[in-house]
Amino acid sequence: MNIDHLRYILEVEKQGSISKAAKVLYLNQPYLSKVIQEVENDLGLKIFKRSHHGMEVTNRGQEVIAKIENIIKDFNELSHLSSLEETLSFHVAVPSSSVFVEVLKELISQNKESSYHIHYEEEGPKNIIEKVSNGDVDFGILRCFDFSEVYYENQLLYRNLKSSLLSTSKLKLLISSHSPHAKKQTLSIGELKNDVHIIHGTSMPGHTMSFVQSLLEKEGVDRSIMVSERETMYSLLSSMDDAFMWSTHLPKSVLDCYDLCLKECNDYEIVIKDFLIYRKGYVFSNEALKYIERLKGALNNEY
Repeated sequence: MNIDHLRYILEVEKQGSISKAAKVLYLNQPYLSKVIQEVENDLGLKIFKRSHHGMEVTNRGQEVIAKIENIIKDFNELSHLSSLEETLSFHVAVPSSSVFVEVLKELISQNKESSYHIHYEEEGPKNIIEKVSNGDVDFGILRCFDFSEVYYENQLLYRNLKSSLLSTSKLKLLISSHSPHAKKQTLSIGELKNDVHIIHGTSMPGHTMSFVQSLLEKEGVDRSIMVSERETMYSLLSSMDDAFMWSTHLPKSVLDCYDLCLKECNDYEIVIKDFLIYRKGYVFSNEALKYIERLKGALNNEY
C-alpha cells in the first residue's frame, strides 16, 4: 500500500465505478481492481461492495475514506514543504546499458548540494512496459529493434501508454582494444567467425536473441557466452582478444575504463530505437525532464 493506492481508493469512491476511475487515472481496470483488493486485504475489511449501482462504500469503508482524505491532506502539505527545497526525485525503469548509468552519475554530480531521491531500475522491455502501466515507476525507456517496433507499439496502445522517440541508432561491434581487429575501421561478421560472441542475456527478449543468433550462426559463429551482469560482460571482453558483442553507443569513459573499442559492422545493419514511455496524463517534474534531455543527447552521441 502506498500514497498512490490511497488516491486510487478516493477516485473509485468519487466515480462509483472501477472502470470510470481507471479511465480518469489512466490505469487499466484489472490493475485497479487488484490494488483495491490488496488494500482491503491489508486493512482486513471491505471498503467497497459491488451492486447493480456500481461500487458502493461500506459502513466501515466510510470510516476508511475519511481517514484517507486526512492522510492525503497531510501528505500534500508535507509535499508542499518539501517542494520548497531543491529536490531531484524520480522513479525510472530503463534497459541495462552503461549509457543510462553514466547520464545518471553525471546528473547526480551536478546536484551534489541538492537533496535527491532517485529510484533506478534496469529491466527488460516487457517489465518496463508493465511497471509504467501499473504505476510502479514514473516513466520508462523502452529499447527495441526496428523489426519489433510494431509489436511494442501495439503493446503500448493496449495499455493506454504514450511514447516519444528519443534515438535511432545502429548496433556496432564491441571488441577489446588488443584484438587483432582493433585497427580496422569496419568489421564483417565473417571476420569474427572464430571469435566468441558475448551476450548480455537480461537486455534482450527471446525473439530478438534468436534473430541475432541466427545471423551469427549463418556466418559460422558457433561459440557464445551469456552473462547477466554488465561488469562480467565488460571483464570478459577486456580480457579476451577473440571476443565481441553487439552494442549501442558507449561513453568514452566506459570504453577507456575497460580498454574497449566500437567498430561499424559493414555487412549487417541492425537498427535499435529508444522510446520514452509514460502514462497518459502523467506530468514530468523539471528534474525528470533534465534527466531525459541529457539522456537523449547521450543516446544520440552528442556529448
